[in-house]
Amino acid sequence: LLGTADRDIPSALRVFWLFTLGWAGAKATVTWQRALVSVATVVTVPGFFGQPQREAIIIAGLLLLLWVPSLPGLPGLNWLAAVLASASLYIYVTHWQIFPLVADHSRLLALLVSLAVGVAYAAVVGRVESALRARWRGSGPSGQRCGRPALSRSST
Repeated sequence: LLGTADRDIPSALRVFWLFTLGWAGAKATVTWQRALVSVATVVTVPGFFGQPQREAIIIAGLLLLLWVPSLPGLPGLNWLAAVLASASLYIYVTHWQIFPLVADHSRLLALLVSLAVGVAYAAVVGRVESALRARWRGSGPSGQRCGRPALSRSST
């Protein structure tokens, strides 16, 4: 299952083990379980992406999540982390298009623009979703609720 650097985007099957590693880490509650997941992380991640720095960050992040129950934080930094975490899917989906457009100018700028576009996209999707939900639950022109038609009972 170890990957090579010959592909930029690994298939879902090739990275499924990474998902299971994270899941196992989330479920590990006692020391021996965390130790087993730690060993699996240290053994399987190196060489997968073909980028030692990236792999070191992944290993450090997983080990940190496994062994450190909480970290102190600053309110502003916590807020930023929450915004980025809540938009992470949208950042992931859009960065493939945004990052290459800006990376030739500056990789740091490409990162920042990719994050900003993903956060903006998440905000737009959230507003559209809220509007649709409100419309679904709201009242129509005749005062009836939108969505499912009301069932009437005939009295006999």
